[in-house]
Amino acid sequence: MVYPSLVLYLSNQRKECLRQDYAGNLVLALGWIRIIAFLFLISIGVGILRMTVELSVGVRYFELWDIIRYVVLLTAIGYFGLRYGMVYAPELAYVPKAQSNYKYSPLKKNEIERYAATITDFLDTNEAYLDADFSLSMLSNSVNIPKHHLSQIINAEMNTSFYSLINSKRVAHAIQKLKVSDKANYTLEAIGYESGFNSKSAFFHNFKKVTGKTPKQFLKEIGSS
Repeated sequence: MVYPSLVLYLSNQRKECLRQDYAGNLVLALGWIRIIAFLFLISIGVGILRMTVELSVGVRYFELWDIIRYVVLLTAIGYFGLRYGMVYAPELAYVPKAQSNYKYSPLKKNEIERYAATITDFLDTNEAYLDADFSLSMLSNSVNIPKHHLSQIINAEMNTSFYSLINSKRVAHAIQKLKVSDKANYTLEAIGYESGFNSKSAFFHNFKKVTGKTPKQFLKEIGSS
């Protein structure tokens, strides 16, 4: 029970960091890790209950099926954790919630407004966000704004997260591609990849989050209009 509990605890810390610093599909992958860890805990709970009942009547509890189930769940957690490296990765340093309070920030109101305009102008005129690995650090270097100030401006002034901001720009780009692309020779997956999403699931998830429709539904609507 300790292992999946630790995974849930650490992944909860990483989730906020990922949303603030990254715009790729790591957030979705982390969600899968959390689901698997949660299922693992449920499975263990059911196993303990079953063991209690069966031991009380003198029946041998542990069976081959139980071993297989636990091995599969452990393997699944390990696979996602090693593949994406987000649960234990030291570079994803967790930022405590207390630091998200910008009450004592040295930035003045006019500086915040100027920086917010700089960010908006950069994203409107530059398509660097189409890089699937585009991160807060890359944006910081591009607009010459310190990373910690950048987080404050995006969160407090622009009222969003880096993850949502970048993926909304990618969805807007995808919408334009859907309107003008040759539907016979251009797949939805290809449009998603060209728009900066590094997986089909990330593209469909964010597209529906922004528009309320899947890419297929959107394509069907514009095709019938």
